[in-house]
Amino acid sequence: RECVNGAAGTASTRAPVFAFAAGFCRGMARYPVEVAYCTDVEGNLSYFEKWVETAGRVVRFDSEGKELELMHEGAYFVYGGDVCDNGPGDLRLCQLLVSLKKRHPDRVALLSGNRDLNKLRMTAELDLTDLDRPMDEIAKPHWDVNALTLRQHLERVATQKELPGGVDEANTRIERLKYMLQCTMGCPKTFEFRREELGLLREVPAAQVTDDDVFDSFLSGVTPGAGGLMRAYLESSSLAALLGNTLFVHGAVDARSMGLVPVDETRFEMPPPGAEAEVDTRFRRYETVAAWVVGLNDFLRRGLADHAKRPHWDAARTSRGGEALLAAQNRCAVLGRSIIANCYSDGGNITSDAAAAQLVTESAAFASDPLACERICVDPKDAEVAAWLRSGGVRRLVVGHKPSGDCPAVLCSRYTGLEVISADLSYSDVKCADNRGAAVAGVLLQGETLHANHAVVFGTLQDGRAHEARLRTLG
Repeated sequence: RECVNGAAGTASTRAPVFAFAAGFCRGMARYPVEVAYCTDVEGNLSYFEKWVETAGRVVRFDSEGKELELMHEGAYFVYGGDVCDNGPGDLRLCQLLVSLKKRHPDRVALLSGNRDLNKLRMTAELDLTDLDRPMDEIAKPHWDVNALTLRQHLERVATQKELPGGVDEANTRIERLKYMLQCTMGCPKTFEFRREELGLLREVPAAQVTDDDVFDSFLSGVTPGAGGLMRAYLESSSLAALLGNTLFVHGAVDARSMGLVPVDETRFEMPPPGAEAEVDTRFRRYETVAAWVVGLNDFLRRGLADHAKRPHWDAARTSRGGEALLAAQNRCAVLGRSIIANCYSDGGNITSDAAAAQLVTESAAFASDPLACERICVDPKDAEVAAWLRSGGVRRLVVGHKPSGDCPAVLCSRYTGLEVISADLSYSDVKCADNRGAAVAGVLLQGETLHANHAVVFGTLQDGRAHEARLRTLG
């Protein structure tokens, strides 16, 4: 959705974006290899449609507007993760991406983000046996000291709805799901977005979509064997994609996380005191970048298979399938060593002296305070990380996960020999209902091969101005 002065826009307000996209495509030379990158759409299908307009030289909608298609034999597409939560397009976006991946398995990479992987929680936490558990036995999020408990959430609901039965009357499976979404997954509008999308898909008013319909849609979406689109996306995805000289991950790579993969026994919980001293037993270590990428993606496959085998809690409620994947997208659970949840940017200046000092202070606190990792952004100019990645032939790292403004951010270019680009625009214009407004992020890699190419950062800023910058060629 577009917005002007905070209001939803019309097709006419999109015209500058589309005109720029067409001009951009006409004005650039075609290269044998072109890689288009998009990330963190989070269910905002209108934004994705605008993005496709800017990427028309690589990927476009077919003549009927129902499927995506790659434009030529040297065209590649990478989706950087976080496909759902903040718009009424979760299901349709999953369908589009999974379909494209199936038709071009070697030229399309879909990454799993934290918003995607955390949906695996639903099969255990929304199972009937868990819904029957006393509300005070449901732990609040271990990673968020400010989150409400389930009881606090239900008390608020009971008060707002003036329920005569109080919290007991509010304690339904619908409110359990809303609690998960609102208080543990950071998506307070997602329940109603799903209602809206189901109405669109069924061609009925959203008011005719019941709460139970919404609940069933979420649960079946990740239940093994139910044919859900979220499950299909996860099973089509990777944790890392290495295309020639470019590595794609959802969050960030730092000195703590590089070369490490959590062991399959990792728990989705706050680590006990002293866990920092157990890194060698809590992680597998890989010496080369190529082996590490394979190890990460094998870890994802094993985790999904474990979830399919054990989607619910065991009798003691101490173990469930996919636990290690849930931990991997949760910084404190993996001692701050998450390529999914770590970040380079979070709305502030990450390379200032103050930011550097905070990084040192919080890093020193890891041993005694696992939550310290939640308070920092890692350094994109870390020479140690750059040297290790370059030893494996990586000259460029492309990420999303946390917002970097209203255009893709080149976080590092000539400092270390490793180019770092971040392209999450999910908070490009907070005056707009969708927090994006007119902004569109374009990242395009072009070259003779996947191993020799340059990046073009382009798109539209929140005020409608077009921008374009070609970076140097990396071999």
